[in-house]
Amino acid sequence: MLLEIVMLKRILITAVLAATCLSAQASVITSSDSFGTQNSVEDKPLGFLNETVSIDKFDASLGLLTSVTLTFRGQIDSIGSSQNVSDADGRAGVGIFLYNDWQVSNASIGLEHVFISGSTTSAALYAESSPENTFTLISGTNQDTFTYDLSTSLLSADYMFSDGLDMFVADDETGVLDFAFTTFANTNINNDVESGTGKFLNSFNSGTFGEVVVTYNYKESELPSNATAVSEPAMAGLMGLSLLLLGFKRRKRTV
Repeated sequence: MLLEIVMLKRILITAVLAATCLSAQASVITSSDSFGTQNSVEDKPLGFLNETVSIDKFDASLGLLTSVTLTFRGQIDSIGSSQNVSDADGRAGVGIFLYNDWQVSNASIGLEHVFISGSTTSAALYAESSPENTFTLISGTNQDTFTYDLSTSLLSADYMFSDGLDMFVADDETGVLDFAFTTFANTNINNDVESGTGKFLNSFNSGTFGEVVVTYNYKESELPSNATAVSEPAMAGLMGLSLLLLGFKRRKRTV
C-alpha cells in the first residue's frame, strides 16, 4: 500500500510540473542590425565615421523580460600598394590612425564600449616594406611595389543585464534603441628614398563594419498557440485515472 501511495504522489507531481511548464514558458528573441560588410574595404569607407544602427525594444505583451544580452562587433580592413618609380631605391610604410576612440554607445542606457582607443601618434594598424633606413623597393624591377592587407579582425564584446530592464522595454515614446558607431580615422602612407627625389604611386581602400545583436530572455505571459493548458477538471480526471489504475492493480493482485 505504501508503494502505491508513493507512485500516486509521483504521478501527481509530474502532472503539476507539466501544467506549470505549459503556463509559463521561457523564450528567447534575438534581433540585430549592422552597417558595412565584414572584410570589405569598400562598402563603408573608413574616415569620419558616425553610423547608427537600431534595435527593436522588447514588446511587453509577450511576457516578463528576465535578462538582456548585448553583443557589439566591429572590424576595420585596409588594402593598398605603393610603387617606387624614383631613380633611387625606396621604402614605404602605411599606418591607420584613429584620432578619436573607435566606439559604440547608447546614451539612454548609459553604455559606451571602446573597440580601440584613439591616438594621434600610435597607429591602430601598421605595415612597412622594410625597417627604417633599409630600402628594398627597387625602381624598374619586380621589387618596386609594396602591397599590404591589414585587418583588426573581428572585435566583439558582450554586456549582460538582469536589473533595470525597463530601459529595454518599448513604451509610448520609442520602440527602438539607437547605437552610434563613431571615430575619425586617417590612412597615411609614408615614402622614403635612399637619395635624390622620390616618386611613388600610392593607392589604398579602408573600410569598416559594425553590428549590434540583442538577445531578450523572457517568460511568456500566455500559453503558446499550439499548447493546451491542463485545466482543473482535467487535473481531477488525471487524479481519478491514477486512482483507478492503482485500484485495478490491487484487484489484479487479490484475484
